[in-house]
Parts: sequence; structure tokens; C-alpha cells
Amino acid sequence: MTDNLVNLLEAMHANGEVLGHLSIRFPGDKLKAGWIETGLLTKGITGNLVDKENQNRYVIPLSTSMRSVIDRGVSSSGAAGIMLLGTPGLRSEKFVVVFRNESQDGKLFRNISAFWIKEFTPHEITRIFLRHELGVDVSSSFDEPGVDYVEYIREQTTIGTCAEAFSLNVPSDWSNLRTWIPDSVKDDSSDSIIFKHETSKNSTALALLLSNWIKDMSETLKIDKPVGACFFIRGETSELFFWDGPRNILTTSIFNESDIDKHAMNILLPLWAVSTEPIPSTKVAIDTPIGDSKAPSSEPTTEGPPRIPPEYEEIARRARGLVSKIDIEDTYRRIERIESILGELEHTRNQKDEQPAASHPNLMESRIKEAIESLEEITKRLSELEERIVTVCREIE
Repeated sequence: MTDNLVNLLEAMHANGEVLGHLSIRFPGDKLKAGWIETGLLTKGITGNLVDKENQNRYVIPLSTSMRSVIDRGVSSSGAAGIMLLGTPGLRSEKFVVVFRNESQDGKLFRNISAFWIKEFTPHEITRIFLRHELGVDVSSSFDEPGVDYVEYIREQTTIGTCAEAFSLNVPSDWSNLRTWIPDSVKDDSSDSIIFKHETSKNSTALALLLSNWIKDMSETLKIDKPVGACFFIRGETSELFFWDGPRNILTTSIFNESDIDKHAMNILLPLWAVSTEPIPSTKVAIDTPIGDSKAPSSEPTTEGPPRIPPEYEEIARRARGLVSKIDIEDTYRRIERIESILGELEHTRNQKDEQPAASHPNLMESRIKEAIESLEEITKRLSELEERIVTVCREIE
């Protein structure tokens, strides 16, 4: 585990952004009894590891996650990964496990951190992992992701970056059926198939293993409709798994490259977003914790706008902070993206001999409606705010 990530987690814990964390280093491929206690580097939780709450919230979920990593055979030096699980909502609380393998004196060591984090999008969390654990220079640019993450993976298969992929509707009794994934993938006429491309035993085994991880984790953490994601980086290739509990969709893909930042932006943001929230630009500070940022000064100036009365200074400071987070250009990009998708759908609808652009139109339609509803809600609330601001300003005058 790099000191960079450990120090960052400790700082974020002090700021209240990380709710609790563990960092461990252990050798080999076997999770022996007491492996967490033996390899513990830092502990940022209240109480002892044996306490029931810590067992259910940290120890058991961490052991379950690392057992899945080992069972998948992610054991080569340099391999790494991130696993996230939580409830719908970009800034909902999420349980995260990150790991990186390294060889020392011919022996394999696993560096692991597990933590609960809030107020960070899954893309921002992934960037923290990439920057502070793997030392990847993440881009400061942000491209608005599409509303359909399945369609994004399909596009990656057409340009050759994705070697295998499939997306399935999850049956209601999936947790009692060990063969439902391979059986669904084999049957091209199955209603369960949303999309598939060049599937093999490799990708189906990955999906089966990690769907069991979802089952065990959701039972331990008592999450009814979990949203989950796993990225395993194995040299120049990467294995991706996504669980969309609210929509009952499982998606698995194996990529020929490991541009995790791009995939996290285009998949995790629409995967976790709910209908009432816009997808924000990722602006997380990647060198210091967000809690280190300073609030805008409310000191009066001799020039510019009139001085704010002292009793209104705190309210004004908070209002400036909120307004500064509104990204008008981002909102316009979202509108343009919706218009573009609708244009494509209208075009393909008029070409009867061609297949529609989306393999799962119901999913596409659902995400478009969610985005439109979100924009309508923003417009309504902005109008209400405008009316209230005008009223307050008149009363102050």
C-alpha cells in the first residue's frame, strides 16, 4: 500500500469524508485466520475489529471481497483492482475495496485498503484509487457520458477495445440458480439477453463469481437493491463487472486495454445516477482532500457590489458556494446529448430494414426519461429560487 493513499485516507477520515478505513498488507493467496489483524497497517474505525458492527461493516465485507479476487486468480505482480458497492445515488455512501499486488524478494504481497466514503461519486472514488495508489495521471477533462452505459460498452466492441461483453436481465430467483448466467448467454433467443459480444467461459465465470459476491455482500450489509462495480487490472487487459440492482441488469466485459478512468466516467456515473440528480463534472481534488479547500471569503471590499449586512454574511457565503457549483455548460451538454440520442432513435425508426441503434430500447427510453425529468426539475427549482430571491431582495431594500 502506498503511503500516498494511506495518508490521504487518514486525512479524509479526519475531514469526515471517509467514514472509516482499514489498510492491510499480507502475503500469498490464502486468507488465513486473523489475516487482517496480522497484516494491519492502519485502522480508522471506532472500537476493535472483533466488535459486531465492525465485523459486519468492515471485516466480513473485506474478507468476502478479497476471497473473490483470489478465486478469480488475480495474483500476478502489478495486478490491481477496485470494488465498489452501495445504494443508488451518485453521492450515496459506498463501501470500497482497493488492492494492488507487488513482488518482494520473489514473494507476492497484496496491499489492500477498505473504506466507507460519502459525498463522492464513483468516478471520483476511482480517480482517487488511480492517482494515489497506482500513480496514474488522470485527465482533468470531462466528457458528458451517455445515458446508456450498455450502449457505451457496445460501442467499445465495435472499435475493438472490448474483446468480450454481455449484459443480462437478472431473473427474480437468480441467487438460487448456479447456471443462469451461462445458460442465458448460450441461448441467443433468450429474453434475458440485452447485449452480447464474443462471450466465452472466461467472461461467464467472471460474471458468476462476482454475482455471488453481490449476493454475499448485500446480505451482510443489508442492501436491498445494491449497485456494484469491479475493475480488475491485469497488465494490458482489464475485467469489468457491473450490477444494476434497481434495474435488475448484470453487465460483464473484458477489455484489451486498461483505461479505467474513461470506463469509470462512461459507466459508473450513469450506473449510479438516479432520475432526480444530474451527472456532475468530476472536479475532485486529486492531490489534496476536498476538506482542505477553503470557503470563499466574505470580507467586504471597497469596490464592487454593496457591502452585505453582517447578519446576512453567512447566508450569502453559503449561497455563493452553492451557485459556484452550478455548471451551466454541463447542463447544456446534457440537453444536446439527449437531443442527439433522440435524433438517432428517430432516424433508425424510419429505416425498417436496419436494426435499432440500441439493443435494449426500454433501457434507453428509461434513461432518457430520467434525464429529461431531472432537467425539468432543475428548471422548476431554479424558477422558484428566482422568485424567492426577488422577493427577499425587495424586502431588504
